[in-house]
Amino acid sequence: EIAQAVVVVEGEGEEKRLVGYVVSQEGRELGEQELKRRLRKRLPGYLVPERLVWVEQMPLTLNGKVDRRALSGLSQVTDLVREEQEAHTKLPSPVESILIGVWEDVLKRKGIRVQDNFFELGGHSLLATQVVTRLRHIFTPAISILTLFEAPVIAQLAQRIERDLGAEQAAPDLPALVPVSREQPLALSFAQQRLWFQDRLDPGNAAYNIALAMHVQGTLKVDVLERALREIVNRHEILRTTYRYQEGQVLQVVGPENTFSLQQLDLRTENGMQDQDEINGLIREEAERPFDLVAGPLFRATLLCLNDEQTHILLITMHHIVADAWSLQILRHELVAIYTAFERGQPVPLPELPIQYADFAQWQRQWFHTGAFETQLDYWTKQLRGAHAFDLPLDHPRQQKLSNQGASYTFHLSVELSQALLAYSQREEVTLFMTLLAAFQVLLSRLKDAQDIVVGTDIANRVHVDIEGLIGFFVNLLALRTRLEKHQLFREVLQQVRAMVLDAYIHQDIPFDYLVEQLHLERSGGLTPLINVLFVMQNVPDIQNVASLSELTVSPIGDMTAQQAKFDVAFFLMEGPEGLRGRVNYNADLFEKDTIALMVQRYETLLQSIIAHPDHPIHVLEIATANDRIDLALRRRSQRGRLKASRGEGINLNEQQ
Repeated sequence: EIAQAVVVVEGEGEEKRLVGYVVSQEGRELGEQELKRRLRKRLPGYLVPERLVWVEQMPLTLNGKVDRRALSGLSQVTDLVREEQEAHTKLPSPVESILIGVWEDVLKRKGIRVQDNFFELGGHSLLATQVVTRLRHIFTPAISILTLFEAPVIAQLAQRIERDLGAEQAAPDLPALVPVSREQPLALSFAQQRLWFQDRLDPGNAAYNIALAMHVQGTLKVDVLERALREIVNRHEILRTTYRYQEGQVLQVVGPENTFSLQQLDLRTENGMQDQDEINGLIREEAERPFDLVAGPLFRATLLCLNDEQTHILLITMHHIVADAWSLQILRHELVAIYTAFERGQPVPLPELPIQYADFAQWQRQWFHTGAFETQLDYWTKQLRGAHAFDLPLDHPRQQKLSNQGASYTFHLSVELSQALLAYSQREEVTLFMTLLAAFQVLLSRLKDAQDIVVGTDIANRVHVDIEGLIGFFVNLLALRTRLEKHQLFREVLQQVRAMVLDAYIHQDIPFDYLVEQLHLERSGGLTPLINVLFVMQNVPDIQNVASLSELTVSPIGDMTAQQAKFDVAFFLMEGPEGLRGRVNYNADLFEKDTIALMVQRYETLLQSIIAHPDHPIHVLEIATANDRIDLALRRRSQRGRLKASRGEGINLNEQQ
C-alpha cells in the first residue's frame, strides 16, 4: 500500500518526535492506526513514528533529493487542518467522551484522544480490569477484559460498545453488592475461611503476617498520628473484626469504634547512643508476633521513639485475613490525607465508604448460587482437568512436612532488555506480564523437559468499583496452565498464553481454595495442591516509595514480613525507571541459593534470546549462561581424557586441566 516513505526527526529537546511522510499506492490507502499496528509488528516501539502524514508526492530539491525542510512545512499545515477538523467535525461522540474520562481517571493522565491505544499509554492487565469495572457500571455488564484487548483504541472500543448497546442483551443474574444487616450472622469470604482453618491447624504461625516498618523524619505530632490511625480503623470495619466458631460455622465479629490505640516504645538512652541491633531485633520481633484471630486485634501499630526527636519508626502489622497488597496502598493514602487534615484542624477529607468487607463476603456467598458461578466453575473444571503441580528439580529431598523456612534472592534486568521486552510486547499486542510469563513457562519446560506447565499468579480480584477503595483480603490465586510443544515458535506460545490469561481473567471470581475442593485435590508428599510455583507481575504502586506526610518525610525501612515460603518458588517482577526488578522467594528446605541464582540467570538469557529470535522454536532458544558453557566444555574435555585413557592413549595434561 506504500509507494514512498520518509521518516524525519522534528522538534527540539523534549518535543523531539519521529514523523513519517507517506505516499500511498494509487487506490490503496491505509489508516494511521492500521499502519502503526503493522509497523509495531516489525519495529521496536521507539522506532514507530509518533505521527504519520500522507502527502500526494514527496517535495524534492533541485538535485532530486527529498526536501526535508519542505516536509516539515507540510507537517505544520497538516497539523492545522487536523486541529480544525477535530474542533469542528471530529468531536468525540458521547460514548468516546465517557471512555476518555474513564481512561484519564484510571491512567492518571490528561489529553487522551480517541485514536490513542490503551496499552501504548501504559495500560496493563490490572488497569484494564479497573477500566472494565467502570464501563460495566456505565454501559453493560457484558463488557469483559477481552473486549478491551480486542479494541484497545478508544474509537474502536466506542464502536463495540455502541454496537452492543443497540443489541438486546440478557442481564446477568448477579446479586447486588449492597450493605447487609449487621443483625444477621456475617460469614467469611472463601479466602478468609482458608486462612482461618490454616490458623486452627498451626496456631501462632507468622507466615500470614503483613508487616511494614517506616522511618518518619520531622516534627511528628503523635496524638494526631494516633487519631488518624484510629479514624482509618473506624472507617474500615475489617480492621476491627475478629472471628469465632459458632454452631458449625465461622463468623465475622465486627468490634466497636474508637478502640484503637497506638503503642509507643521509648528507646531513648541517657548516653545518646542508639543500639541499631536492638532496633532491628524489635522490628523483627514485632513482625513475627502472632495474632489471635478470636481475641484480636488483627491490626497493630507501634511507634518507636529514638534519641533524635526528629526521627521515629512506625511499625504497622496486620494479619493477611484482613488485608492484601492493594490494601497497603489504601492505608498509606488515607493516612497521609487524614493526618494532614487533622493537623490543620480540618475534617476527614475522604468520602464515606459505600460498603464494608463483610458486605462483599455476603455478596460472594450469594454469587455462588447464580448461573455466572456455574459458568466459571465449568471453565476451570475443564481447564485444569488432569493438571498437576509443577515440581522443579530439587537440591534436597522433599519431606512429608516442610518447615516453610523461606529465603529471598533479588535481581535486576537492564533498562535495555526491559525496554526491548516492552516494545516486543506492544508489537505482539500483549501485556508485558504475558511475555514474561510465557518465557517463564518455557524456562520451566526446559529445566525439566516437561510440556504441561501450571504456574500460579495473584490477581487483585477487585472487580467492583465500590471495593477499589476498601481494605480487605480480596486477592485471588489463578492457576495458569499451558501445554507446550518443543517445536512451537515462541511467538505461537505467546499467543497461546495471551488467550489463556485472558480467559483466566474473565473467570477470576472463583476462589482458588473452593476450586481445589471441587477438583478433589489433596496435599501429597509436601506438595501444595495444583500450584508449587508462583509468578507475579506487581503492578500495584510500590509501597517502598518515599511518601510525604504533611511536613514529614516517610521512607520505608523495608517489608519486614516474616520470611516464610508459601510456595516452592515465587517469582515477583516489578517495572521501574531502571528496568525490571525481581525477587525470588524460595523454600530453603528444598533449594540452595546458588540454584535459584542460576535459575534467574537462565531466565535472563532466555529473555535475551527471545528478543533476538522470537520466531525460533522454543527448544532451541538459548538458556545456557556463560558458566554453563564453561562447565560443558570442561565436562567434554574430561570425557575425551577418560576415553583416551581407556584406549591406552597418552593424555595431554594441559588439555585435561
